[in-house]
Amino acid sequence: MKNKSIIISSILFFLLFNTSFLWQKLPGLWDLGIIAVLVIAFLALAVVLLVQFTLLIFGKFKSKKKNISTAVLAFVLLITVIFPFGVYNPNHFEEPNLIFARLESTANCTSSLKIRKENRFSYTSVCFGFDDYNGTYEIVGDTIKLLYDDKSPFNSKVAYGIVELDSVATDTHKGTLWYHRSLEDEKPMPLAILEYDL
Repeated sequence: MKNKSIIISSILFFLLFNTSFLWQKLPGLWDLGIIAVLVIAFLALAVVLLVQFTLLIFGKFKSKKKNISTAVLAFVLLITVIFPFGVYNPNHFEEPNLIFARLESTANCTSSLKIRKENRFSYTSVCFGFDDYNGTYEIVGDTIKLLYDDKSPFNSKVAYGIVELDSVATDTHKGTLWYHRSLEDEKPMPLAILEYDL
């Protein structure tokens, strides 16, 4: 691979990897396809780095262009390993959670519900892709009524949750949020409450 191609490939990989917060919400399997491309690209770039480094050693680091392209490639791969979720994460700038509840099911699929100030919530489902749904909420006693902006993952615009706090809460488990997918749902999902600040 030519030095210019290595630098361009490294920068493209870096940009695509670090803008995951933009493309991970794409519909269908697009996000899964992009992840597969990124994994293959990472492995290919790692092989290119090994080859480049070997050539540099045998060339005694005399080629300035090869030194620069190898350094850029090594930097990009190192940053990817150090920050596996990207250098910039917009979640760090979100309002703190009033309630954060999560359910982990088979194949490490997760569903999580974040109740925030400003009367907003987000429901996130991660299972062979990433889906994020947002809306407003209303709390009455131990019940949280959820009104989705567009649609919910279960094709219902309205859902609700019932908070059941543990008598002895720990740092990792505060209780259970029984998430009803619709007003008619009789088999709620038990989301473990990990954060509770009401």
